[in-house]
Amino acid sequence: MASSAISFLPMNVSLDIWLGIIRLILCGHKYLPCDLLDKIVKDFKKGDLSFAKIQESGQPELNLLIDDLTVREQEVLRSVSEGKPNKVIANEFDISEHTVKLHIHHIIVKLNVHNRTEAAIWYLSQNRNTTKQVIK
Repeated sequence: MASSAISFLPMNVSLDIWLGIIRLILCGHKYLPCDLLDKIVKDFKKGDLSFAKIQESGQPELNLLIDDLTVREQEVLRSVSEGKPNKVIANEFDISEHTVKLHIHHIIVKLNVHNRTEAAIWYLSQNRNTTKQVIK
């Protein structure tokens, strides 16, 4: 079943709600969390149409959330997705482990995920599903 529609599956809801969303998506419906829709509407009212960018592949550009991360947070997220522990990340960027933990906390909040593993999965899925890399 080919479809150009995209749904967003939130990871911060109860299992019952999550399974209901999966059922909707499997039945061909679309799902968009209210907080994401609010952000899109707010950006639209300000004249920011970046959420509507379409790549050459026909897929929407999935950089809506990545733009909220600082360059350092993007670098830390890339390292987390490579499976590096905090101590290695701290040495790589010449920062303290505490600072790495703060960056990871900010990443988790901004991406609306529960932990570093979900953040890494999100990062890897963005880079796999897009024709041009979101984070370099």
